[in-house]
Amino acid sequence: LSVFQRIYDEGFVPRIFSQSLIYPLKKKLNADGIENVRGISFIASVMKIFASMVLERMVNWVESKGILNEGQAGFRWNYSTIDNLFSLTALVEDRLARKGNKLYCCCIDFS
Repeated sequence: LSVFQRIYDEGFVPRIFSQSLIYPLKKKLNADGIENVRGISFIASVMKIFASMVLERMVNWVESKGILNEGQAGFRWNYSTIDNLFSLTALVEDRLARKGNKLYCCCIDFS
């Protein structure tokens, strides 16, 4: 644990922790081309544990400061994009139930 604390405090990461082996893995067995390959990264188990600890600290800090909007469901623990879909569906149903109302909706996938 003291090694992890030193890495966290000083920002010093031992070289062996920062190295990884990237193995190309085909998405489909019989398909060729680079678009059919994804890389699987093998890193030291110790670094995986450390990364998990840092992630937990960051998530706790962000959540405690209320930085993210309540509508932000992606990549958050205990949230689901299904919650957002439910809200959108309820809004659409509400607007369409009112006569003469128009509803404009724009969905953007930034990935």
